[in-house]
Amino acid sequence: MNKTIPKNGFYLFKSCFIGLEYPGDESSTKFVFDKLGVDYYDDPRQSCCTGMGINLDVVSPLVTALLSARNFTLANQVNHPYFATLCSTCYGVNKEACEWMENNQQLYAQVENILSQVGLELKREYLKPENVYHACEVFHRWINEIKDHVVIDFKDIRIATHHGCHFFKIFPDEVVGDPEYIQVMDELVKTIGAESISWYPEKNSCCGSGFRHRIIDREISLAAAFDKLMSVKNAGADVLVNMCPMCAFQFDRSDSLIEKSLATKIGIIHLNIAQLLALSMGANPYKVVGVQTHSVKVEPILKKLNII
Repeated sequence: MNKTIPKNGFYLFKSCFIGLEYPGDESSTKFVFDKLGVDYYDDPRQSCCTGMGINLDVVSPLVTALLSARNFTLANQVNHPYFATLCSTCYGVNKEACEWMENNQQLYAQVENILSQVGLELKREYLKPENVYHACEVFHRWINEIKDHVVIDFKDIRIATHHGCHFFKIFPDEVVGDPEYIQVMDELVKTIGAESISWYPEKNSCCGSGFRHRIIDREISLAAAFDKLMSVKNAGADVLVNMCPMCAFQFDRSDSLIEKSLATKIGIIHLNIAQLLALSMGANPYKVVGVQTHSVKVEPILKKLNII
């Protein structure tokens, strides 16, 4: 799809899971946005998208729609109507919530009434699913400017990408390019001079988390992650770049579990696309990128790049 992405006016949609597990993803996003001069608003009032709750059936669609509408209202209050989400699930959930309220007048009326009770005026024009973008799409919009800020030579690093199901499978018609051969992050990887492994057999496969599957079908969940990681390893990648904290958690936090249960050494380093770009622009690997929060040590790549 030839998707038009604005360059400015973004409401930084922070992720609960990123804040909990990989805070460096958020600080790296801000670092890159600031380097590029992206106009964005970081609102302390922003609330969760309920992604984990709605997908585990512990939060109702009403609550999800309500919080989405609240966040859209806040974004429009500060004249930054475009969401730049840091998480694939936040991206998908907010788009879906807009469609629910567009197609269900009763739900919209309930949400409108509840928000009015806390002093917020909801307007239909706020709820535009096309105004929800992932931060990596914003990076891609600025791809020509990114290369001007690269200060670290990545030419000897081989990188594979994992885009995340909630980004390109729920709304395939809204993906930049071909959803069957998704290359959004791969093009960013090439921009910083790294070698992009643009295709490998399991590129479009799920990480295996599936929210509840990681809990109730652990063996199946880990097996799916193993298949993905071995495909990446066999393709010769040094790093697997992601855009979703749940996918990162599944791969990075499960690495030792997979290696132990399947008696196979994997050895793939995991980075969020924002972390990768921030490193290429000279960000401090610990104070900004937050590599110390990763389970699989990132230091081997940092040493190879002469960053440490």
